[in-house]
Formats: sequence, structure tokens, C-alpha cells
Amino acid sequence: MASKERLFNPTVLLIIIMSSLWGSSAALDTLKQGDVLNSSQYLVSAKQRFTLGFFSLTSDYDDNKSDSYLGIWFTNYEQNRSVWIANRNRPFSSDSRAFLTFDHQGKLTINSSGFGVNSNGSIGRRLWESFDDPTDTLLPGMKLGVNHETGRNWSLTSWLAQNDPASGAFTLGWEPKTRRLVMKRRGVPYWSSGLQVSSSKNVSLFEYIHPTKGQDYIINTDAEGQYFTYSLDPEFDSLDQERSAWQLQYWGPIMDRSISIMKMNFCSGYGMEAEGCETWNQPECRLMGGQTFEQKSGSFTRMGPDGLPQLARGVFDNRTTIGPADCRALCWNNCDCLGYNGDEGTRCLYWEGNFTFDPDDGRSRSILKYVLTKEDPSNKDDKGNKKWIAPVIVTAILVLFLGTFGLWRRYLRRVDVEGSEEKQLLELTTPDRLLDADELEKDGNARHNIKVFSFACIAAATNNFTPETKLGEGGFGPVYKVCF
Repeated sequence: MASKERLFNPTVLLIIIMSSLWGSSAALDTLKQGDVLNSSQYLVSAKQRFTLGFFSLTSDYDDNKSDSYLGIWFTNYEQNRSVWIANRNRPFSSDSRAFLTFDHQGKLTINSSGFGVNSNGSIGRRLWESFDDPTDTLLPGMKLGVNHETGRNWSLTSWLAQNDPASGAFTLGWEPKTRRLVMKRRGVPYWSSGLQVSSSKNVSLFEYIHPTKGQDYIINTDAEGQYFTYSLDPEFDSLDQERSAWQLQYWGPIMDRSISIMKMNFCSGYGMEAEGCETWNQPECRLMGGQTFEQKSGSFTRMGPDGLPQLARGVFDNRTTIGPADCRALCWNNCDCLGYNGDEGTRCLYWEGNFTFDPDDGRSRSILKYVLTKEDPSNKDDKGNKKWIAPVIVTAILVLFLGTFGLWRRYLRRVDVEGSEEKQLLELTTPDRLLDADELEKDGNARHNIKVFSFACIAAATNNFTPETKLGEGGFGPVYKVCF
């Protein structure tokens, strides 16, 4: 064993981990040469944190069928959420008897009628530590990154479906050049952690990762390469902290138990969302944006030639390598697709054609479907798509206010001019006001540089236009003599 000769597939390492990570030779955490671990036996780490053993998962489509896996999980926790699985892509039937054997030649093998091995009893792989080859889970101290000397890449790969730990649609890795975590869906960038926003004592924070109490995010760079990891603050050492594990879920998000690590739980690819979502090529029929899938109960129908409603028949893709994320993408990329069903298991059922959705409010036995809608309900959570609405509304209100204010000022100026002219005319015709000469002269000079007198003033000065004050008469009428 000290020579680390090649032996086993991602299956081997585990026993070794139990002794190498926690350094105990007790019988409960160690498998010795010549020992056999059967499907009803377990190895438990020295500190009782982890358990190694066989567990089964029931098929999504056949309750009588289940597959068995060799994995590691938190002790006294759910086995079906293992933090590491040896044979995730090569399960064996739970009906067969499975054994993990550590023989006298130092070889680890799983012997089962449902699991193929080489003729020499091994799958031709060296012993290694399981946690140095992660599946879908990152534990404190585990790495995501690249070893430039060996070319080794540490990354996570999601499960295919809720009860299928086979390699799924999403991967999460560390990108050394940009120093950020990058998630991909089937090789296409889907989300990133964003850049570092602060770094202190080798502890980093990122734009689009929730700072989690009691967790420190660390970037290590050395001669071999660069990798990301996280550690737990001893001050927050509790049961939840002991069970901390980043799990890349089969539908995309990264969760630590019930806590979301990402600030965004779903990305549509439009590029309108914030919080780290990437953009990617969209089908021509989806370029306008605003479409998404909304879970509803009902049926796709249309009126037939006889005037009776016709039900749409679903198209079934029975490939077992298709998970919920793949089913969603399959429907999205099909411009004729109206909706799909496949939110947990493998395989995919979708509807297409010239039909409309008829909701039934859950009263019938129709299966729940993800129906394409024009509005995106996920935006209600992140509001990323609606960040442009507030500036547009504010700008519109400001323009409306300034326009109204300008029109009001223009109206006031016009009223002021018309009022001034009317006042001057009234002064010439108003009989009940007699202004003294000084006021008239002052007012006249200020306005027109001439003297202006009211009709009442002139009538008084001529004694109501008596003949005694009349000087004569011309083409413009009589002329009177007045004295002020």
C-alpha cells in the first residue's frame, strides 16, 4: 500500500480515507487486508462524523427497482445524500450481494454480479483519497482548482436527477485566470461567483456568493497551482457547522443544507438577470425575452373539427441520461414546445404543437407541467430583470414635470402681457378713478415715456366737456382746454 500502486476506480479510496484523514487503527474505521465489507456493514470515522457503506436508491419510474452504491455520508444523517460516491456512474442492482474486499495483494474490489471488473480483480487504478476526487459535494478543506504540474482538475459535478447520482448537467470549478468560481451547464458557462470584492488574511469575499456566517473562503496559490476552498470558523462550531457541505444540486443551485450559497437560484441566459448569471445563445423564437416556465396543473387542448376539445399528446424521450435540467433545455430550444414534465427524475415528457393551456386549478388528476409563460416569476425573487424599470419611470415623471412646468410658465407670461394691455385700456375708459397728475406722469414715464390720463380725469378737467372749455373743432373732433 505504501507504494500506492494502481488499483481501483473512483471506488477505491474510501477505506483509505477513513484511516488517513482521521488517523485511527480501530476496527470500526479501518478495513484491513483480507477483510470484507458487505452491504449490511459500515465503517465509521474516529470522530463519528462520517460513515462509509453501501446504500440503495429507488428508481424514479419503478418502485420495485433500486440501485446500490458505495458512498460516504454524515453519520446519523440521510444516506441518500452522500457527500461522496464511488460508483456513481456504475451502480449495481440492490438484489445482488455486494462486497468490498481488501485482499492480501493490496487490491480493493467490489464483487457483484451487476458490477464488471477486470480479470485481475481490479479496475486498474491507484489507491487515493476519496475526498481528493469530489463528486457533487465540497467539504471544508476540499479543493476546487487546477494542479498545473499534473494537470489534475478538482471540480464538482451535479447528480443527474433527484434519485440518480450519475453525472448530471452542471459542473462547478475554479478558473485561475479570472480567480472566480464558474458553473457550467453541459459545458456552457451558466453562472459565476464574480470577482473578489475583498480579501483579508487570505480570506476572500465574492460578488455573487452570500457571505455565510462561520465560513471563510480561501484562495491558495503555490508552485503546483491554484485552488479554492473554504474553512469553518471554530467560534461557530455547532452541529450544523459540523455538517457543512456545499452540494451542487441537479437543477443548478449550490446549497449548504437549506442555505443557498449563490445569490441567484436560476439563470435563463438572457443576460438581464444580475447576481452572476451568464448569457448564452438563445433560439430565435426566444430572443424577445420575458418567457419562462411556470409550474401549473391542467392540459393542453384545442378545438377539433367536430367542435369538441382535443387533448395534446405528450412526446416522451425515454433516454435515461436526460435529467430535469436537460428536459427543460430540450423544450426551451424547441420553438414548438409548449411545456414539459420532468422536474425530479430522468427522461422527459413534453408537449408541442398548436395548443393552448387549459388550467384546472389542481382539481383533476392531470400531472403538473412546466408551461411556457410570457412573464418570468423568478424575477420576483431577484428583481434583476426589473432594475431598469425604476430609472425609466423616474425619467418619464421628470420629463412630464418639466414639460408641464414650462407650459405653465409660458401661460403665465402670456396672461401677464394681456393683462397689462387690458389695464392700460381700462385706464382710458374708467370713469370712477381719478389719478393725480404726479402718479399718472410717474406711471406713464415708467411704461411708455409719455403721459397717460384716464377718461375720468379729463372729464373733470373740462367740466364735463362744457362749451366754455372748447377751443375749436377739427377733422378729429372737438378740442378742449384743460388745466391741471
